[in-house]
Amino acid sequence: MNGEQHHPAKTNPVCTVIAGPNGSGKTSTFNLITGFYTPSAGVVEFAGEAITGRAPHEIARRGIVRTFQN
Repeated sequence: MNGEQHHPAKTNPVCTVIAGPNGSGKTSTFNLITGFYTPSAGVVEFAGEAITGRAPHEIARRGIVRTFQN
């Protein structure tokens, strides 16, 4: 590939959906993944790296962000 790095997510984008009724934990899941909540057990990983306990801005630098509705 002529010395270029290959980024599968850029060439093969994936769309993942989290669906469920009210109160099923969708927002809590996003808050855990994006660093707004810290899990009491377990590990959150992204691209093979544990991101559990990292600040939201550190996770955002890795490409995981969320928005809020007003």
